[in-house]
Amino acid sequence: RHEARGRYEARWPTTYETGAMATWMDVEKQAVRLHVYDLSMGLAAQVSESVLGKKVEAVYHTGVVVFGREFYYGAGSGIQAGAPASTTYGNPIQVIDMGHTEIDRTILEELLQDLQEQFHGNKYHLLYNNCNHFSQELINFLVGKDIPKHILNLPQEIMSTPTGSFFANMISNIVHNQQQGTENPTAKDKEEETQA
Repeated sequence: RHEARGRYEARWPTTYETGAMATWMDVEKQAVRLHVYDLSMGLAAQVSESVLGKKVEAVYHTGVVVFGREFYYGAGSGIQAGAPASTTYGNPIQVIDMGHTEIDRTILEELLQDLQEQFHGNKYHLLYNNCNHFSQELINFLVGKDIPKHILNLPQEIMSTPTGSFFANMISNIVHNQQQGTENPTAKDKEEETQA
């Protein structure tokens, strides 16, 4: 079980007023979805076999959709939130239903604050601390599940090939260009993201 989830689970009954245990049991469940994007916009599928000797379908970026917002992590920008499928990453190539959560918005906000240090913008690493690692943490907290392994393990799969470093550099450039298209949030945007 996710360590943070266990910490917050202990607080669930006390989140509500005394005598409102029935209300706690009837908390409205929120749908949780994983939005999957291809940062290469089809390029990986076209060139990976000739470069790596194996087919890579996409360079995956993911975001977690819950409470009507999409939460995601990027280099330089850190943890962000916005309207689902309206980020600079284009349209998702896949939407995966991850289940439902009973965790409320207040607890979600506290978790996101806890994750700020681990997923600070300057701590982004293509292989070891990327958007998919953030999605894994958040999904695991919300529903106790893992994101698909082929998404989470893609960097290691690429690096295990003889020309993996070259391909990783190409991906790095793609990620960098994508991040350049992300506007710096205004104070109002940041406030909205915090409240999301």
